[in-house]
Amino acid sequence: MSNFGASRHLFAACLCGAVALAVGSKASGQSAPADACAPPPPFVMPPPPTCDPSLFISTPDAATGPSTPATNKFSLPPLATSTQPPPPPGGDIYQTLGIMNPNATTFTYADVAAPYPDATGCKAADAQGHTTVHNCLCDSCFTTMQECDALPGCKVIAKCAWDTGCDPSASLTSPTSCYPLAGTGGCVAQINKYGTGSVATSIAQQLGLCGRMKSCPAQ
Repeated sequence: MSNFGASRHLFAACLCGAVALAVGSKASGQSAPADACAPPPPFVMPPPPTCDPSLFISTPDAATGPSTPATNKFSLPPLATSTQPPPPPGGDIYQTLGIMNPNATTFTYADVAAPYPDATGCKAADAQGHTTVHNCLCDSCFTTMQECDALPGCKVIAKCAWDTGCDPSASLTSPTSCYPLAGTGGCVAQINKYGTGSVATSIAQQLGLCGRMKSCPAQ
């Protein structure tokens, strides 16, 4: 039998059962039950739940006690009396500490008087115990020698170089360096006194390079 035939018999059974129940109910005086073959009632969406604000409000601070520690367990640091350090005497902290100012970079030779006008005057100037070296530099590297003789720092470094035979223009790894990588020997103390980036050190390096290129003696 096909499914369609089964469906017809089921429908007929429901219809006949409904009639029989109706007749029986009238005969007995009882109400008939709901039709088992009737469609279900339509679905009705339930109303949304109401929002209870009390569920989203945090506990008041008063209910958790004070949020700061007791005054007998905590105290604020004393207030600063000033936000600026006191000015140094004389207005120069480096002078106060007795050291040279490493930030003093402004320098012009127009403010420095030339110690002599020519090579003759250069040779007559103080050679610091190294006349042969000094005279060669006066003839072959006059401008650089004149600039070095005008700067006390350069004269100190040049004298040290002539005393030890080191070369101010040599690299740090050179055995003849006046500022060896090891940090000892040469003229490390003299160069550090005036600064590795100072004008005095720079002129001393140029003087050493010029003297080497002009084959002037090192000592």
